[in-house]
Amino acid sequence: MLQDGIRIDPYNADLHRLAGRALIAFNKPEAATKLQHRYQQSLTQVGLDSEHSHRLSFTDTRHL
Repeated sequence: MLQDGIRIDPYNADLHRLAGRALIAFNKPEAATKLQHRYQQSLTQVGLDSEHSHRLSFTDTRHL
């Protein structure tokens, strides 16, 4: 379901954060890193990247 949401809204940080946490929970940290990298690239390509990093924290629970 998270993958479908990301396809619909590829700039949604919450969906990416949840998907990354799910990947880590399934012991797939490499896939989580790739997801984060693709998200950063997508933001940069449309000019949404800024000096205030949009990097996701898959371990930070403040945004649950």
